[in-house]
Amino acid sequence: MIQEFITIHGRFQFEIKQKLLFRPSEKKRKYVIETFFFIPNSLGINERTYTKQMFYSRLKNYIRLRIPDMPGSCTPDPNVFMAKVIFALDRINEKDSRATRATYCNAVKIYALMVKKQLRMNVLKGKALPAKELSTLIHDTLNKTSLGAVLLRTHEITHGRKLDSDSHRVLIYCNEYISMCLAYYLFRFLDLASWNCEDEDHANIRKKLLNRIHNELDYQKQFGDTSETSINKNSETLIYKWNILKKYVGSPLYLEIRHKKEGTVLFQLISGLAAALAMFFATAVAFIWQDTYGSLSRPLFLALVIGYVFKDRMKEVIRNFLSTKLKRTLSDRQQFVYQNFSTLIGRCRENLYFIKDSQVPKSIIKLRNKTHLVDIENSFRSETIMYYRKKILIKTRAIGQAWDGLIDITRLNISDFLNNMDDPKHTMYVCGKDSYQKRSIDKVYHMNMIRCHRIGNKKICKRFRIVFNRDGIKRIDHIIPNEKSDT
Repeated sequence: MIQEFITIHGRFQFEIKQKLLFRPSEKKRKYVIETFFFIPNSLGINERTYTKQMFYSRLKNYIRLRIPDMPGSCTPDPNVFMAKVIFALDRINEKDSRATRATYCNAVKIYALMVKKQLRMNVLKGKALPAKELSTLIHDTLNKTSLGAVLLRTHEITHGRKLDSDSHRVLIYCNEYISMCLAYYLFRFLDLASWNCEDEDHANIRKKLLNRIHNELDYQKQFGDTSETSINKNSETLIYKWNILKKYVGSPLYLEIRHKKEGTVLFQLISGLAAALAMFFATAVAFIWQDTYGSLSRPLFLALVIGYVFKDRMKEVIRNFLSTKLKRTLSDRQQFVYQNFSTLIGRCRENLYFIKDSQVPKSIIKLRNKTHLVDIENSFRSETIMYYRKKILIKTRAIGQAWDGLIDITRLNISDFLNNMDDPKHTMYVCGKDSYQKRSIDKVYHMNMIRCHRIGNKKICKRFRIVFNRDGIKRIDHIIPNEKSDT
């Protein structure tokens, strides 16, 4: 199962985030993602002006593990996962080694991430709830979800002195991280609710939220000054500190990607084969002319020169021909995914082509043509079609049972698409009864993007419209067809 979200990430960049979930019984998971870009010809993007190297240099990939959900059927229970932290601590006491200490540190970090995820999910859930149900959710967050912060602080007080300095430092940083997350998401709850202070229940909930936020801010003072005065003076430092802390606690999630060019040995073999065939031709010419005109003669000398010229050209022609055939079966780029810098858990193969209309599957053309702002667009549309394919193989058994999914993040910068654009504003006149108005309207371009996910025999396609001008990306629309797609 793949869940996908597309958002604008900066003026000239958009981000595609995919969540891939595993089944416990799976040994490996294969899936293919195909992306068709329908680019207006007026932008001048084609295989001559936009090379594969340019595309991959503007494409950024990040892969990380998905944060597990807090255990529990209906109501998440932090005590269940805290038992794993205690178990990891007991292993340190039994056998103090680098591996057991690393296991404990990762368990503490994962616990902190799970508490943060549950807080975030509660806030997202609260956005769609009416006032009464939101009050219940806030009570649950204060009484149950925030229990995760209390459990880890109690764990530090009880077991902190038994730990080595590195493990104890991880515990301290994770407590600070959870406290900052808790204060932030409680502030988000205050933003969500339309508080009626005359209502006693609303007033009590608001008071509880503010009291808990103040308690968390007081707790954070042992890690540094988080008062209002400090935030106003050093907000940049605090944001920097938060980003560093977030990366530190989230380090067990991130996977290492190593790039490797595919077919290097095969290309060398092809070059050798081409040279051997060319040499065979030149040697055959030399033997034939030597038998006819003798070993020392002007015709033999001339034949050797001609044979050398043809040998050199033949070698290049054969090598280019075989290399072109081979490139159709090989990927442009290979990415190998490693966990803990040593365990290979997956591979990704990528290809980019510019293709013709006749090479696009009919189902994709149908989806592209299905919904338009103007019906007559079909009659004159002229587009360049760019096709990007990514094949992913994940060895789920190698990842470990603690994880149930991956997050694949792709960011594409389209600043090269803006070079041949017109001015971002267009003048229009609007007529009234007795006067008229002169208005400056945004002039935009539409790039349609169709993404297809294929897992086994199942294939799901979605269409998006990226609206942008010279100033950058304005919005991304998810185009839902009026009829059911055949895909």
